[in-house]
Amino acid sequence: MASIFPEYQKLADRWYDRWGKAMAAARVGQYPPQSFASDVADCWIDGTYAALLPLVGLGLINVTFNPAIPTFFFVVTAAKNDQTQFASVQVPANTTGVAAQDLTDVALTKKIPSGNISAVLTPNGLLVVSLQNLGTVPAAATADFYAGPVVATPSNVPVAQVQVVWPG
Repeated sequence: MASIFPEYQKLADRWYDRWGKAMAAARVGQYPPQSFASDVADCWIDGTYAALLPLVGLGLINVTFNPAIPTFFFVVTAAKNDQTQFASVQVPANTTGVAAQDLTDVALTKKIPSGNISAVLTPNGLLVVSLQNLGTVPAAATADFYAGPVVATPSNVPVAQVQVVWPG
């Protein structure tokens, strides 16, 4: 690494961007405790990375920064109303869009079809995930915990994880 100053600038930009989006979400009541915990963890990761940058600049260690992917956690009630959440994501190069995959249970025997999950990537790097038309989910999807990725297209690299507690 020729200079560590661009890395410090990226860290500062990421920090201000994260907390700016958090404040905007909190103002409209869309900032759940899970998002707060995720933001705090990301700040600790960034802080650790910033503390190690001088050693990287001296060539004493090699540190690669790999941001964690966000997790969208939904609890569906018996009414099976549509739900939407959003989070900032790191988009891989040459990404043209995102696609939600089927959500499966732990045993991989039951699923919530990807047709009931909408994933949209906004121009400013926000991923908007919605559970839609939940009344049409097949009856085979009994009460359970379901999970699956949202992948970047065409690379199929996971950019987020969707987890759903389904009432059956």
